[in-house]
Amino acid sequence: QISSIKISKSNVANLVKNPSFELTAQGLVKHWFNKNPKPYVSVRDETAKGYYSLQYNGKGKPKPLIQKIEITPNTKYELSIQL
Repeated sequence: QISSIKISKSNVANLVKNPSFELTAQGLVKHWFNKNPKPYVSVRDETAKGYYSLQYNGKGKPKPLIQKIEITPNTKYELSIQL
């Protein structure tokens, strides 16, 4: 059952760099940071229409992978993710 759906057109470019994890250098995903980034790898995701996904191959609980972006106060932003 679907309780609501929203379809909107974005007028602003994505603020996140390398949002689909396809850019890598020496095995590391570019623009995403972690104190120990090696357990994270970019893998082809056939369910995402040609994009990549991020996979954690380490031991134990993964540490957060972050990217800082600039935002403007009192401005509306839309966040969407695909899991």
